[in-house]
Amino acid sequence: MAADSGHYTVLVLLDLTSAFDTVDHGIFMDQPQFELGFSGSVLQWFSSYLSYQTFNVAINVLSDVAGLSCGVPQGSVLGPILFLLHIYISSWSDYYLYADDVQMYCSFRVSFLAILLECLSSIKNWFNNNFLHINPNKTEVKVKRAWFILREAGLSHWLA
Repeated sequence: MAADSGHYTVLVLLDLTSAFDTVDHGIFMDQPQFELGFSGSVLQWFSSYLSYQTFNVAINVLSDVAGLSCGVPQGSVLGPILFLLHIYISSWSDYYLYADDVQMYCSFRVSFLAILLECLSSIKNWFNNNFLHINPNKTEVKVKRAWFILREAGLSHWLA
């Protein structure tokens, strides 16, 4: 176990606000090309699928139909898959993705706590730059057998 070898294990449970609704189509179309190597007809298929997403509003009268420039259909089979492709970053530490849940974990020595805080800050910035918003009220940072470290390092406040 990590704690037995002088390492601590941190688990970050990220909760994203309106995750499916905030996927920017422009950013999404760049992501699969560079991170996953998709090209050609696959990118055209993604573009076609996202281009025809529309909505209208009914308050006494039905509004005109308008196109969406962000979001993936949450109730569809493809929505969660497209969202996961959107947030896939190969250079992150170990993590699990399921629908709009992100669980990240790593082991570290106490001397590397500053690097961990920098990593968490980078992750937060990546989400912000991609119009995805971390919900600080539902996001958790857990450190195995080292709760005192949270207070000393301010780790519990990295979302602020």
